[in-house]
Amino acid sequence: MIAFDSLLARAFATLLLLAAPAAQGSDDREPIRSVYEADPACPPESRFVEEIFSRTGRARLATKEEPARTFHSRIRRRGPKFVGELRIVASGGTSEAREISAIACDRVVSALALFAALAIDPRASVADHPAETSTAVDRPTETTTTAQLAPPQAPETATPALPASPADIAQPTIPNGPAAPPASWKWRVGAQAFAMFAAAPKGLFGGSLVATTTREPTDLRFRLSLGYAQSPGVDAGPGTAEVLLPNAGASVCPLALRLSSTAAVWWCAGSRAGLFVARGSRLAAPEREARAWIDLEAVGMLEWRAGSMWAIEAGVGAVAPITRYTLVFHQPETLIFEPSAAGLWTGLGLTWGR
Repeated sequence: MIAFDSLLARAFATLLLLAAPAAQGSDDREPIRSVYEADPACPPESRFVEEIFSRTGRARLATKEEPARTFHSRIRRRGPKFVGELRIVASGGTSEAREISAIACDRVVSALALFAALAIDPRASVADHPAETSTAVDRPTETTTTAQLAPPQAPETATPALPASPADIAQPTIPNGPAAPPASWKWRVGAQAFAMFAAAPKGLFGGSLVATTTREPTDLRFRLSLGYAQSPGVDAGPGTAEVLLPNAGASVCPLALRLSSTAAVWWCAGSRAGLFVARGSRLAAPEREARAWIDLEAVGMLEWRAGSMWAIEAGVGAVAPITRYTLVFHQPETLIFEPSAAGLWTGLGLTWGR
């Protein structure tokens, strides 16, 4: 019996020793991922991640193939402020968003890190990050010292020295106001399908390549396009008529109405120029004639950002042809189309960029 008990004890001790490393190596922290996009004036992504881990010990960075919640942080400069958005995407695809704005970008980063930490751990620390510093004016202390309780000592009087000349008198300085945020240019490129009803029977339908550049924080945008449009064939009299319009356009968008952090309406005005080609077919003698084309356009463009780089555009507005051409078949004389002084333009596109 004694030998049996000793053998059983040794086996039990061995199992405890084998299980100890596994218990010590277990990690119940939540795996997370960070996707960080910020203005160049903002702190780097490492600062954002460090602040999360300083507030809670219940998170760690996920490995490459490990399922994890993703914290998408996006900070943009808007006027004198920085606007930050935190979108939390669960591994199952559901998401939620938070938004905050402040004059200092590091404050926005700290707030987004706090949102992330509380989403991971409701008991996360809400105190300021230790890396942040503040002056006595920003955060006055409530500690009372003996020196503060003592009555103030009367200052020693001294005879002031007279300046040698008026030039030696110090002149007061007026502090400058807060520096304006530096201007920056953002660009986007994409493609667009459009329709225009003003220059041809049954309208012109086509597509164009577009490029925009936006000056922030003023929201001034310039837009260029290069495209092609064609009208459906129209049977009239002895044959069929159609219009072809290779074109290029330029416009300026001086006003923007911000609907949310991801949506805005841009008001644009500009001009489109090209080659107006009228073509007649199914005739005894086919006809073709090309002339210069130019118009004026005023368009409202809704832009919705579908991600960090992609955006969907939808626009509608008025077009006024400066050059208007009446379409006529000869032999016999047959009126095909007489243009109007104004018409409708509408388009839908997808762009990519900052």
